[in-house]
Amino acid sequence: MAYVADITPQEERAKSYGWLNAAAWTGVILGPAVGGLMGAMDPRAPFWAAAAVALANGVYGLIVLPESLAKDKRAPLRWTNANPVGSLSLVFSRPGLPVLALILLLLWFAMHAMNSVFVLYTAYRYQWDPMALGIFCSALGAVNIVVTSQLTGRSVKWLGERKVLIAGLGLQVIGFTAVGLSPTGVWFWIANLPMALSNIAGPALQAMMTAKVDPDEQGACKAR
Repeated sequence: MAYVADITPQEERAKSYGWLNAAAWTGVILGPAVGGLMGAMDPRAPFWAAAAVALANGVYGLIVLPESLAKDKRAPLRWTNANPVGSLSLVFSRPGLPVLALILLLLWFAMHAMNSVFVLYTAYRYQWDPMALGIFCSALGAVNIVVTSQLTGRSVKWLGERKVLIAGLGLQVIGFTAVGLSPTGVWFWIANLPMALSNIAGPALQAMMTAKVDPDEQGACKAR
């Protein structure tokens, strides 16, 4: 996240974060599919493959990926800030940043609260089996890729980051309400459309947060 802020102009950051989120959703679609195929051959294979990919990713970042900041813009390492409690000082030292951080906290809290019971909920209420669940997750991931990669940048350019954030949060409220009230699996599918569209909020929020800190503080800001 901080790397994107370092190499991207402020006006392009929401779009770039949208593409980054799209890459993550691509992994959500491909990962379970590939893992399922490998797991059919050997239950341990997906774990070994995931470890190899993680190692390759780390090596790539260490050896190939260049440093994003010039030396004169890099902040020295301060051990007082290298912990969750000490690092909060940056959040409360910038006007407007605590509010944005709180929005981010509540946004992720709501999403992960739903994700933690999603499988059990759909199996209990709609009698979804693993195949139905897999089809839904793949379709939702595909829609999210389109939203974050194509709609985010265009909406921010048209409305601005603040209005896109408000619109995205409003869509999420509508989506959560509709999901909770959905009587059947078909309605659950329909209710998740505003949930998918609400993903325009995340990149806009991240871009707004990066504008509140200096170039040498982007890493500390995105680690919050």
